[in-house]
Amino acid sequence: MTDKEKIILEHTQLASEYSRLANSDNLLSAKEWEKINARMNEILVRIEELRKIEHTWEEFQTDTVQELINRDMLDVEQIANDCKCSRQLVSMWLEIGIMRAIKTGKSRMVPREEYERFKRDYLGFDISNRAKALKAYEVVNGA
Repeated sequence: MTDKEKIILEHTQLASEYSRLANSDNLLSAKEWEKINARMNEILVRIEELRKIEHTWEEFQTDTVQELINRDMLDVEQIANDCKCSRQLVSMWLEIGIMRAIKTGKSRMVPREEYERFKRDYLGFDISNRAKALKAYEVVNGA
């Protein structure tokens, strides 16, 4: 059993115990109720500790996914900002095939490796308009 599974199991068992204690018989003595209340408070403290641990899993998973997206993919806006040009120019490069992207609904995402290849292959070329970009594409691709 993994640590994560152990924590989930403990959380479930504590919640079940708390529920059972909360529904205890009303005919118990004051001393017995004191013990039950003390245990219920201990359970609540431990459940809160477990929730904090479980919350870090969610944050880690979210951060990891977001990190991967940020690290591995760029959108048209990010490329335009990095190149100090318009989004329309970046879109034109994508249409010509100078740079390849993945279409995700209405937007397009460029893998970082593809963007690095683009910068390497087109270094020194003027690709500021369609005609010049097509000419550079022919040179780079030997067409």
